[in-house]
Amino acid sequence: MFSNQPKKIIAAANTFTAAIPAEFPSLLDLLDLLCKWASTKMLEQVSVPAIKAVLEFLLAMFKAMEEAQYKLLDFEASFVVPMLCERLDTPNVSFRMLFKELLRITARLYNPAKVVNGLMGRLEATKSRKTKIECLGLMKDLIKAYDANKIFIPKDIKGLVKLLESSDSHLKAESLDILADIYNSRGDSIWTLTGKLTEKTTELLKKKFNVGDSGELRKSKRSDSFLGDFFSNSRIKPSQRQSMSRFNETFYEDSMSIATLSNKRRDSGNKEDLLTHSLDKDHLSPSESESLFNATEKLESDI
Repeated sequence: MFSNQPKKIIAAANTFTAAIPAEFPSLLDLLDLLCKWASTKMLEQVSVPAIKAVLEFLLAMFKAMEEAQYKLLDFEASFVVPMLCERLDTPNVSFRMLFKELLRITARLYNPAKVVNGLMGRLEATKSRKTKIECLGLMKDLIKAYDANKIFIPKDIKGLVKLLESSDSHLKAESLDILADIYNSRGDSIWTLTGKLTEKTTELLKKKFNVGDSGELRKSKRSDSFLGDFFSNSRIKPSQRQSMSRFNETFYEDSMSIATLSNKRRDSGNKEDLLTHSLDKDHLSPSESESLFNATEKLESDI
């Protein structure tokens, strides 16, 4: 078991794998030792067949633990998580896929926030672009399964923000996607965790978060799209569009549309009711309301 000879490592790993169905409780009693042994062998320059055998044992053991609803303890995970993060730079594609799968399972068996923290540590330590991308990709996978607000600590957020200064557009895009997920989960409190930002980084984040200078959400794109389609298919004069835009913005926020207002006017048959409602809701001037009413009435007659 403790030999550095590949054949003996393979024999030990195969023995442990075969023992899982019948001796699972006994293996659990030795789990800290097994995790340390497997992690050490993964980091040593052993042969490809030996790495494969140890990986297959870890994968089989962790899947059995998941089925048994067993959770990894801190001192057990303290060997596995750093090793798996370290080996994400392996050039062997099949091995890299296994390391990534083991990290996903480890997040379920242990603590996803600590797995993310391990990935952030590896991301900051490596100079390899490929390894950084692998770390960010795994973080995005974990976000799909867990609340982003709960698995990223303030230190991780600052690390992601720092990546926005990178000249690598792909790294910046991946970091922005993750920060946007954190913002969607955490809200405006994320600004207290980003650290000091440059003006360029602030604007980049605001654009990604879809917020304006005041920090408030921008107007819905759906509202803009609605107006664009409406105007392009109508004969409303340009001079009347400003009033129409103000009208739509206010009523869209209240889950109302121009069609809803038009239906209300047809139902009531009362021009004054519409004008009063517009003044109360939209704060339009009488001349603007009159212009709006005439525009919608002209549109309906044309249709």
